[in-house]
Amino acid sequence: MNLLYLPIHEVLEFDDLRLFKALGHTAFSTGPFGRPGFASALRGAEHDLGSPEHHDAFVRQPPAFHGGIPILAPAFLDRFDVIVANQDPRFVTHNAAALAGRHVIWRTVGQARRLTERSVWKAGRDLFVVRCSNREAQMPGFLPTDAVVPFAKHPADHGPWAGAGGRILTFFNTIGRGDAIPGDADYAAIVAGFDADLYGPGNDGLSAARGFAPPDLQAALFRRCGAYLYVHSELACYTLNLIEALMSGVPVVAPSARFVARRARDANWHARRYEVPEILAGGAGLLYDSVEEARLQLRAVLDGTIDIAAMSARARARAVALFSADRIAPLWAETLARAVAAPPFRAGGHATVLGLRARHLWQRVRRLPGLPASLPGLTGRVDSQHQAR
Repeated sequence: MNLLYLPIHEVLEFDDLRLFKALGHTAFSTGPFGRPGFASALRGAEHDLGSPEHHDAFVRQPPAFHGGIPILAPAFLDRFDVIVANQDPRFVTHNAAALAGRHVIWRTVGQARRLTERSVWKAGRDLFVVRCSNREAQMPGFLPTDAVVPFAKHPADHGPWAGAGGRILTFFNTIGRGDAIPGDADYAAIVAGFDADLYGPGNDGLSAARGFAPPDLQAALFRRCGAYLYVHSELACYTLNLIEALMSGVPVVAPSARFVARRARDANWHARRYEVPEILAGGAGLLYDSVEEARLQLRAVLDGTIDIAAMSARARARAVALFSADRIAPLWAETLARAVAAPPFRAGGHATVLGLRARHLWQRVRRLPGLPASLPGLTGRVDSQHQAR
């Protein structure tokens, strides 16, 4: 198939295009990896993920942009079998007329809001909705879900964990921005007295701030750190940096659902969103209910009070079982085939919130085909850089 990929996140774009290429598809992205010779600051340039022919056609449109969103010409869209629009509803709302009659996947990344879902609903009918989490699929007021496809990572890219470092590692952009859990004050209290490294822009002012880490350094940091202190984005189900830490075999210390619930402030937050405790089940990581408990857990990991070798093995096994590209690729293959067989997108109409509620009621009565009750061990994200996830 020829796929048009409309991205919002550079690392996720890389992961998806790499997987689509492995499945034998030609995918063109309107983002960074669609540019010939693009040198990514966040991922290696050794993977040729571009499509020069589609890029040339995209440039010849000439492409127009509205608020950073490409306005796509129907003649350009004719080149593609499926359009994969990631998360931002404006990909659909700004291009609704041109997308009409085409197979459009709206792929959410775990941070949707009710207003986001409703704006897409009002743009038209028969979007094929793909989510990264069954937990997001269960959110009240959201569009009915057609498929659940978790994020994918290649195990060979991560680890092995050396286990020799005594430093606490975290990747997160702008930890003081409001949706970080733990936030800057809690983070500072947790790591006080420890050797800690916080990578990602926007963290100036914190003693642990280390700035941006290029791809090779990111991998090396995962391999040699003593523990990974996970910082969660409030509306996410899970994040890419959590997957990468686990797949590297790093002992992960993360906030519990109770800790997150006490600090969540966004009206769109819901207890169903937070999947991290399930991902860390079976001893794949540690969960804390308080700052004090987080400190005790980090100390136990760093001084060897707990069996960190066994935890490391469980962490990697869990990540591979849930997020390995070998497991996710068949899910994408099936999803793309179903999307092409489904009715094409219909722009306009008289979409109302009442109609969305009726659609939810119908889904409850007759569950849509292809959506499993739950994925094995996984009932359920990202920001705009690896270090923000």
